[in-house]
Amino acid sequence: TMEVVSRGTAGRAGLASKVRARRGRSLRVRAGKGFGKKKIEPLPRVEETNSASTSTSSFGVDAGRSLEERVVPPEEPSVPDEVVDRALTRMLTFSGIPFAAGLLFFPSFWYLKVVRHVDVPMYVVYAVSTVFVGVSLAGITYGLLSTSGTSSQKSFLGFEDFKRNLDSLIGKK
Repeated sequence: TMEVVSRGTAGRAGLASKVRARRGRSLRVRAGKGFGKKKIEPLPRVEETNSASTSTSSFGVDAGRSLEERVVPPEEPSVPDEVVDRALTRMLTFSGIPFAAGLLFFPSFWYLKVVRHVDVPMYVVYAVSTVFVGVSLAGITYGLLSTSGTSSQKSFLGFEDFKRNLDSLIGKK
């Protein structure tokens, strides 16, 4: 027989347990660290019936149907493709240009230091790259917020849509 003995709060983990098996071995039971094999439980078997309407399975209405019949057709997108394309174009433009400019500063700083022998402090390199990455992140936000939800486009840069979307985002109006 097995016997479980609790040692209270003694030990490294606080509450440790000992298990004594038949053969006299004692094993310490510890909590797992989160590693190991995942337990895979098989799905309950669905018994097919001749009539789908008389299904008494716990899976619901679709239990008697085959897998092909249960597949839900894709829904129509709620945002028109033109709006998605415009938002993506603006996000790539307003974030890609500053990011590319920030990447071009690294070779220019190298050129100044190695070829022209100009001593540029490292904090200037860090500050310039941080500014361009920050402007790039702001460009992603602006590109998304400057897009109208309708397919009609009023302006090229979307300043009016940005103001309206920002007001609705922060709760004004």
